[in-house]
Amino acid sequence: MKIVWLIGLIYCLPLLSGHAQNRYADSLKHELKNHLQEDTIRIKILNDLAFEKHFSDPTSCLQYSLEARKLSQQINYSRGVALSYRHTGLAFWTQALFSSALEAFYKGLKISDSLNFRQIKADITGNIGLIQNGMGHYKEALKSFQTSYEMHHLLNNRRREVVMLNNIGDCYFNLNLYSEALKAYNQSLSLGESMPLLVETNCRNIGNVYEAQGDYKKAAEFYERAKLTGDAKKEKREMTLVRKSMASLYLKQGKKELAEETALEAAAIAKSGNYRAPLRDTYFLLSKIAESRQDYKLTFNYFQRATAYKDSIQNLGEVSRIASMQSDYDLQLKQKEIDFLTKESKLKRSELTRSYILLIVSALAIILLLLYALTIIKNFKYHKAINLLLKDRNSKILIQNNLLNEQKEEMITLNDEIIQQRETATSQRDILAEKNKLIEKLNIELSSMNYNLEKLVEERTKVLESQNKALMEYAFINAHKLRSPVANILGLINLIELNDILEDKNQLITYLKKASIELDSITRSIGSALDIGLNSSDQEEKTT
Repeated sequence: MKIVWLIGLIYCLPLLSGHAQNRYADSLKHELKNHLQEDTIRIKILNDLAFEKHFSDPTSCLQYSLEARKLSQQINYSRGVALSYRHTGLAFWTQALFSSALEAFYKGLKISDSLNFRQIKADITGNIGLIQNGMGHYKEALKSFQTSYEMHHLLNNRRREVVMLNNIGDCYFNLNLYSEALKAYNQSLSLGESMPLLVETNCRNIGNVYEAQGDYKKAAEFYERAKLTGDAKKEKREMTLVRKSMASLYLKQGKKELAEETALEAAAIAKSGNYRAPLRDTYFLLSKIAESRQDYKLTFNYFQRATAYKDSIQNLGEVSRIASMQSDYDLQLKQKEIDFLTKESKLKRSELTRSYILLIVSALAIILLLLYALTIIKNFKYHKAINLLLKDRNSKILIQNNLLNEQKEEMITLNDEIIQQRETATSQRDILAEKNKLIEKLNIELSSMNYNLEKLVEERTKVLESQNKALMEYAFINAHKLRSPVANILGLINLIELNDILEDKNQLITYLKKASIELDSITRSIGSALDIGLNSSDQEEKTT
């Protein structure tokens, strides 16, 4: 009863804390209401609102980002379009819709790459790391987060440095590199306390490290601090995660009832915010708690729920689609690099051509001057000096020609390598397409098998119901009809043994014979009922 009341209270949390949850978001709404002019200021307000809502209200975040993108495209404001794609990706990521999120992130990243929006590029690079981390690609995610951290450091964006350090710690933790994870989390916590930013998240993560290392006392201290800070902010996703961590710790400490209560509280909060990935992990934890209490029916129930969320988050089609998008983006980067190198090569070639022409013109000018001087001064020494000068100029021209030929050869080699890389990328995409077809075929076969299995179970159930009906009829006869003649026979036998008068004995034997005939009739009816039930069940089995 206590747990049911607690779940009801958690579902009411959004109503109790709606006005106090995010004052900044409320002020942005007020600004949006007052600023109706369709310009870059309104686009900025919409994008800021989308970012503020991506954790607490992903649906509102998506609506604001779409409105910002539509307006940005109308007035041809590329920065607003790139930011709106980032916020759209964050809304999908919060709900664990990884392929949709990644598609939006790459669209924003392409715009940022082409127009050199360094801050947006740094942010989206970190966001792509979130997708990689959620898919279990921890090494790739670590690389993305470190790249994003370096970009933010160059941009002197300390708040984003705090976020990236926390994400780097997550990757190290998932790779079981606990000392490196603790170092990153403490660095993020130290930098974030002055802002304040991600204090509750870093405290929870530090608690996770200590729990993994077996130091439950320190883990509990950091969890409690994270819970107090997170509950004060009313940020539902962090409220879910810290309660899941505390429930895990309680289970390891043997506090099973407290672990179940805390985990159910976490699941209720996650469900109210539609946080699918935390809800998946919480159901897995609840299945472990139920298993420790030897409630295997509840264990299977929670495990089914967790598996359903896991399959919806990370199915094979999703993985293939994400891999395809990553391949397309890598191919685009290669093409961009090729275009840059080609452009640079043309510039170098143009510069070399100009230098070559200038050198020829200079040489011709010098030759003309020397010839003119030669006609004026017919002196052997001057004539010899002129010859040496011409020889030196010719050697320089020859060197320039050799250098130009070498650069041409390098360009040919580079073009060959680029063509080979394109062919490799194309073959990889073909392989991915074949794998997608195979997956679809396997899904169809699995659906057919499930349908046949359900039909077989239904038929078996009918057979068992028929047999149970026959057995119940037998039990009724035994309880109400069979006992009566048996009791009569036993009573008559007892009277025969006690009565010495022969005439009475004959009368009693007559009664005894009558009771025996009645018992035989009832026995035959029992056999007939059982035969009918078993024959009907056998016929149903044969038809199946």
